[in-house]
Amino acid sequence: MLDGMTDFDTEHGSVDFLDLLSSGSAQDDADSRLESVAFACLVNGLADERAAAILGILDFSDDFLCFAIGGKPLHTMAGTRAAIRRTVHDLGGGPCVTGTTNGLCVALIMPRAAATPDVTCTNTLSAFSTKAPVCLGPLRRGVEGACRTVQAVRSAIAAAPALPQVPRPMRADDVLPERALLGDQDAVDELVDHALHVAKYQERPGRMDFCGEEDH
Repeated sequence: MLDGMTDFDTEHGSVDFLDLLSSGSAQDDADSRLESVAFACLVNGLADERAAAILGILDFSDDFLCFAIGGKPLHTMAGTRAAIRRTVHDLGGGPCVTGTTNGLCVALIMPRAAATPDVTCTNTLSAFSTKAPVCLGPLRRGVEGACRTVQAVRSAIAAAPALPQVPRPMRADDVLPERALLGDQDAVDELVDHALHVAKYQERPGRMDFCGEEDH
């Protein structure tokens, strides 16, 4: 269901909100349809008031904190999505939106109680395939931040083949240059902010491969 809702060409601005609302199966219940539309908005970078309203209906509070987790499913998409929701619930976490995009199962989660990013990611690893990367996205705020952490997971996993070793889980923030090369704007912004911080405070770069040895 969701794969068909996430194949829009956002680069050329062709995503239409009404298309998202009309996509999916007639058998979907109201909550499933809302989750489908919310996830499609996140994947396609739609961060306007309409996306915020749908996430609000799904219990994401105003100016919410969130993070994303993603990877290939262990067996089925439905099984992995259910396992993630169950883990978040058992940890006392906040709302959770899951969906599929390009063969990945990705979840957007609002941290609460024991459902911190690291704890949640560790406890959901068994739901993902052991033959593909699992990625933890950065903690972000609000609808725009939700789009960015979902995109970070997607681009980090896409960049994984370029890495000599891929940790399990991998962190999207650990592959900023690789993500930036793939056009991830959040990664570009992070690298610029890091460079400005280094220049301002005369610190060594956080990663030595950001620049040449002669620049340190």
